[in-house]
Amino acid sequence: MPLPDLMRRGYQPLKEVLEAELPRTMKLLDINLNTTQMSHVVNSFSELELQPDALEAFQILIKAGWQLIALTNGSENSTRKLLESANAIQHFSSILSCNAIQKTKPHPDVYDLVKRDIQDDVWMVAAHAWDIAGAARAGLRTAFITQ
Repeated sequence: MPLPDLMRRGYQPLKEVLEAELPRTMKLLDINLNTTQMSHVVNSFSELELQPDALEAFQILIKAGWQLIALTNGSENSTRKLLESANAIQHFSSILSCNAIQKTKPHPDVYDLVKRDIQDDVWMVAAHAWDIAGAARAGLRTAFITQ
């Protein structure tokens, strides 16, 4: 489905938007992909490769009393599968998806999903500047990861 059709329908899950946008992006980059190749690219969205020290970092944070929550523009189910396949799911107390409120990051309401459940300091730790900016505007403390 072309992206303008998705936009007319309002909120759409991230995967549907990415699938609709991929052909246009490939065309802009002058990359010709057949249907099988496009499918392979879309399927790669469900792969996650953690940074080498991520699991150890999660353990250190939990031992220090931090609660880890995944806040995703993707679906809760797909994020759960990503964390499971990376052997990281046990480190996260919950997975919150923007699908629950049909808004995407960096909308402030998405960050409010976390603030509803946590009374302590809430930090957004991310490698996406737009996500950090959205979290800061929503009143979260932030840590921008660049490597």
